[in-house]
Amino acid sequence: MRHDGYRPLEPTTEGRCTIAEMGDGHQGKPAWDDQYTLLCERCGYVVDGLPEEGVCPECGREIEKSLPSNRPGTPWQQHPSIRSMLATSWTTVWHPVRTLDTLAATPPRFRALVILAALPFGQLMGIALLLVFQIERPQPNGGSVAWTPGSAPGAFALGVLLGVVLTPIAAVVLAGLTWIEARGLVIFGAQRGGRVYPELAHSIVRHGAAGWLVSGIGAIMMLPMVWSLELEASWPAPSPNGDSPQIWTIVLATAGFSIMVLGFLGFELFAWLGLRRCKFANRPKPSTEMP
Repeated sequence: MRHDGYRPLEPTTEGRCTIAEMGDGHQGKPAWDDQYTLLCERCGYVVDGLPEEGVCPECGREIEKSLPSNRPGTPWQQHPSIRSMLATSWTTVWHPVRTLDTLAATPPRFRALVILAALPFGQLMGIALLLVFQIERPQPNGGSVAWTPGSAPGAFALGVLLGVVLTPIAAVVLAGLTWIEARGLVIFGAQRGGRVYPELAHSIVRHGAAGWLVSGIGAIMMLPMVWSLELEASWPAPSPNGDSPQIWTIVLATAGFSIMVLGFLGFELFAWLGLRRCKFANRPKPSTEMP
């Protein structure tokens, strides 16, 4: 038995082991204050060193279910490509729990995802800017003046060009929102007694960025109405029952706006669910073998 004032690890009432108070009165750090200590992924109890065929002493969950090998990563993480990214995004939208239970802590590259999502927003911003240019401005000596592209093809070409120029701005905004959300997961995870380290947080939110793709689809549905305002053209063709085409563009835009909002809310919901499902997620310990 040691007599230097140190007492061994003791289980807390929350089911996690912390280093007991030192003899000099200072409180020690949590026993799992690193990214690699094996925890029970249900309750956070330290199961490092216990037999893998056993169960968590706190909640009874099988220890082998908490092993890092049970998190092989999503297809997007295992084989990075546009195809695997889209396939994983589909699974993320329709099976979020399954995605969270298999994702690894390695954040996938998501530049392509952000660009795909930002393109429709860039086009919306470009057309909106074009409309702002054409607002009539009163003159000091009376009357008003407004700029015009001169023709429908000219307006279309200029609108597309402005959209391409503004797409990087939209992409930076979406990437910034994703980074802020990841930072929030780290902070809230710590406040709730979890272990959400930055790599894990970014892995969660980058998968949740599938919500940006959903929002982008909604933005695409809004484009026809905005273009009809710009070009003063009817789209789509008149319907057989004589309904105004403009009404259909409004209905389509309304549905698109709803989908766009759902995409943003879905991103937030996935991040919240990720905090609940992964706050004790384990990752493999780095190899210490010498080359």
